[in-house]
Parts: sequence; C-alpha cells; structure tokens
Amino acid sequence: MLLLLSFLIKGGIVAVGEIFSLVDVNAFPTNPAVGAAHNGGILSNVIEVIKTSVSIVGEELLVAGITLPLYFYVKNNKFGWVLSNLIGCLAFGIMHIVTYDFQLWPCLMVGLSRYPYSQAWKSTNSLRGGMYIHLISDLIILVPAMFTIYLLPSN
Repeated sequence: MLLLLSFLIKGGIVAVGEIFSLVDVNAFPTNPAVGAAHNGGILSNVIEVIKTSVSIVGEELLVAGITLPLYFYVKNNKFGWVLSNLIGCLAFGIMHIVTYDFQLWPCLMVGLSRYPYSQAWKSTNSLRGGMYIHLISDLIILVPAMFTIYLLPSN
C-alpha cells in the first residue's frame, strides 16, 4: 500500500503542476539512470541498475540520518513524526537538485513521494521496509527503461 501511495503522490504532484500550469512536465530532465539505460548496451544497463540499487541503501541511510534524530527531539509532539518525516523528505528532494538540473518541481515530487518510504520504517520498525519500497519503486521505472532501447526502432 505504501508503494502505491508513493506513486499516487508523484502523480498528484504532476497533476497539480499540469492543471495549474506551474510546470512543463515534458521539460523535466530524465533521471540519469534512465538516460544511461537508453544509451547503453544490456551489460551497461544491468550495471547501471545494480549501481542505482546500491545507491538506494545510501540514500535511505542519509535520510534516516536526518529524519530519525529530528524525531528523537520532537517525538513528544503530537505531529513529531509527520514533521520530522517531511523535513527528511524535503532534504531528500534537495539531494536531487543537481540530478534534476536545479529544477525545484521534480525535486519536490521526488522528495514528497518518498514520505511512504519513511513511513515504512516506522511500520516495520526497520529501515529495510523503506529500502525495499524505494528499490521496488525505482526498479519499476528502470527495468522497463533498460529494454525499451531494444523495442524502439533505430534511426
């Protein structure tokens, strides 16, 4: 359910941007891993997916290093978890600012859509829950991108 929620958040943010003409979604830079998948052979694509999968662990640890200490200090507050999780999510989005060519909207989308990943930490009482959802979420995008190069007609 948390994986689905993550995709719904992404879709909602894209929809708001399009409906209110806040952004041109077609102008979003492509995730470098997806771009690499379109430019490489099958072996380089598999290596790129493995590198991305390993980096997910690091990303989760970085966000946990922000979110969990904040939560420790505000856990007695009624909204302590929500606040610390949102701050961690915004930090995650900011971590992607270079990836998305300093465009704030994709960073906001990536940041806020990871809220369910952190929620999985709390639900499972382990960082692994968020890592699994993050990994599945990225693989749903990367694995098809790996093979589209072979399905598209060449010029």
